[in-house]
Amino acid sequence: MQRQKTIAKWLAIILLLTLTVAIYLALNAVLNKNKGTTPPDIAGAGDGGGTSDIIPPPPVKEPVYSSLPRQGETVGELTVSHVGGDCAEALLDSAYYEGKRLVILSSESEQYDVRSKGIHMALFDGHKLRDVCKIAEEDEVYVGQGLVQNGLLIITKTADSTKLRLYDGECRLIAENSCEGYSSYTLFRSGTSVTLFAANADKLVALNITRSLEIARKNFLHSIENAELLYAISLTRTTLVVQNQSGIKIISYDENEGFCCESELLNCRFVQLLPSISGASRNFVIAAESGEGIQLISIDGATAKPDCSFLIEGAASVALLTRGNNIIAISGQTAYKFCSHLELQDSYAITLDKGNYDMPFDVNGDGIIYSAVNGENELFILKNETKFALMRFDGESVLPVFAAAGTNPVLVREPLEGGERRVSMLFEGTAANDFSYMCFGAADVFYATLSSELTMPSN
Repeated sequence: MQRQKTIAKWLAIILLLTLTVAIYLALNAVLNKNKGTTPPDIAGAGDGGGTSDIIPPPPVKEPVYSSLPRQGETVGELTVSHVGGDCAEALLDSAYYEGKRLVILSSESEQYDVRSKGIHMALFDGHKLRDVCKIAEEDEVYVGQGLVQNGLLIITKTADSTKLRLYDGECRLIAENSCEGYSSYTLFRSGTSVTLFAANADKLVALNITRSLEIARKNFLHSIENAELLYAISLTRTTLVVQNQSGIKIISYDENEGFCCESELLNCRFVQLLPSISGASRNFVIAAESGEGIQLISIDGATAKPDCSFLIEGAASVALLTRGNNIIAISGQTAYKFCSHLELQDSYAITLDKGNYDMPFDVNGDGIIYSAVNGENELFILKNETKFALMRFDGESVLPVFAAAGTNPVLVREPLEGGERRVSMLFEGTAANDFSYMCFGAADVFYATLSSELTMPSN
């Protein structure tokens, strides 16, 4: 009897094991059949919310591109346009060509006005942004631009080459070429002749550029270490202003005789150059920073040698202007009046008139920089790290003409009927201004034209 019970118990166990194996095999078959597919949502499975444990990837956002052309807007006494993307843009340069303002900028953006990283050129017709075209890749460094006989020449460089591109007034590329790379450049045009002066670690050379961008290096060179080319100006000869670690060099160049160092200004750093007319010769004044302040040096146009100097002791920056036959240097709250040969005539305190603008920052504060504008007799720029103001000097007082939150301000002029030229400001603007609701990213490049009433001297 006991033996029969034992046999029945083992038979039951074997039956249960058989059923378990059968169920396992059935489930395994079902799972293998559905392998590679997304299991259906099962109420109570996973986190208890009726959803799968698999997290779907985030949706890919399509870039947003602007619809161009885009008209500028009138904001107060300004006409304002902008160009930019979803990142911060940097203003590099600008030119006025065939009745249009061409603005060169670098960008890391990939949407809105800018579709890929690199160097771009924006074409403004009036204040209508017509187009934005890419002109160089992101591994290129902007060097400069110049209007030549048959277009706008844009120069960039890479680690080992110099790239030249010629554009027409519609931002269309019409010629390109390249040559070996240099560390510093300045472009000089005289009539139909175009010369690119270039320097590397130990020498200065001249490259002649034809209409089709053929490049011919002249055999002349000038030995100089780590030269930074600042200006090329036309005096008795083509004259270069060059900075290196020892100071400022004035170097002349002749197509038939080559380079010659005419004079040196030692132990100083270049700040500004101001052309001035003295009798029949074209003189110019250099402002340079030294350990004692700002040194002003008059350079004789016939000999390219210094003939007079003046030290503004303790000055950190200066704006050089001209009024009639006089040279004016503004530093701090003092105006220094010189004759055309840089002999001091007078110095006096100037007043700061707020006019229609609050001063954007304390003129006596830390980090204030004065900078003059080439070709302007009364206007100059006052700036710090985050703000700037366009100022006008009337001989006794300084009045803010335009102020904004932004950096890298540049004053430009465009011709109007009757021979007048309107004043515009280019700068890297932020959302901190009343007119910058149109800003796409952290900073866009703004193009703001001032009304004539703002820039006219008060009676």
